[in-house]
Parts: sequence; C-alpha cells; structure tokens
Amino acid sequence: MLRRLVALTLVTATALHAQIIGGPGPTSNFMPFGGFSNVGTPPATIYQQLFSAESWSAPVTFTGVRFFRASNAGAYRSGTYSVFLSTSSRTVQGSNTLSITDFDSNRGADNTLIGTLTLGGNAEATLTFTGGSFSYNPSMGNLLLD
Repeated sequence: MLRRLVALTLVTATALHAQIIGGPGPTSNFMPFGGFSNVGTPPATIYQQLFSAESWSAPVTFTGVRFFRASNAGAYRSGTYSVFLSTSSRTVQGSNTLSITDFDSNRGADNTLIGTLTLGGNAEATLTFTGGSFSYNPSMGNLLLD
C-alpha cells in the first residue's frame, strides 16, 4: 500500500505543495521553482529538505516527486531542474542539521536522480518528476529531497 507525503505551505502566490510519491504525510515544504527561491544574488540554485526517518515504519520505494500549485496563478522560474532523493546522515534538529554552505555533505552515497524537467511560463496545477526510483530504508538515516 502506498502512503503519501503531502507537504502543505502557502508561501507566495507562486508556491507549490509537494508530495513524495510513496511517503507518509503531512509535513511542510517550500516550492523551489519560483517565489522566495528567486531571492539572493545570484538566486538560489539548490533546494534541499530533510524528512525524518521516524515518518516511515518500513522500507519503501519512491517512484517520483509531485508538486502542486498552491494558488490559481503563478509562474516558474525558467530553467532545467533535477530532483534527487538520498539517505542522509544529517538530523532534522540538533547539531547535525543540513549544511547551508556544503550541500554535497548533506547527500548520501545513494543519491538517486528521480527526474529532470525544463520549466518556464505559467505554473501547471501539478508538476511531477518521474523516471527513476529510489529504495529508502529509514533505519539507515533520514530522507533528503534535493
């Protein structure tokens, strides 16, 4: 039986909700294809989110990551985006949380490409990255969405 991780956050008019296909829910997320990810000089090019291994009671295979538009309007930041999943030794809270300067150190050795899309223009109601699959064992660490 597939369980789903549904991430709900209303950040801006261009924000999306995210769902890791095969995971539990709910938790919060931020849409990495527009909105606040355009802040900074240069704008952010890497987005990572860590999900606690405690959310899963057994190993699971993910077959994609799906994003949902949070409002009736919004546009993508034009570009080519790749979504990866991996097991991470980083912790959700405490002294070993995600590094914001060394993104590679957050990724596990099992870093797996889930899908790549080229985006631009108006955001669709649903955006799904598929093509690869990732076998996740929560006893090995937390899940990183990259």
